[in-house]
Amino acid sequence: MQIFDAERKWFSPKWIKVISIILKSFLTLVITGTFIFFSIMIYLIVQDYFYNESEDEFNENGNLIMKID
Repeated sequence: MQIFDAERKWFSPKWIKVISIILKSFLTLVITGTFIFFSIMIYLIVQDYFYNESEDEFNENGNLIMKID
């Protein structure tokens, strides 16, 4: 008896190949999306840390105090 019987269609080599391709593409999308997400987060953190040079002041209510030079 063969391991992959033709009557059990979900365990035929063709279906195993199709399922493995679907799982590989899903895993590739997950890894790519994670990489893009963390790249954008690191970019935004660096932008905020290095380029936020404004000396804004806030009062006790959290409202921005306007400075007129």
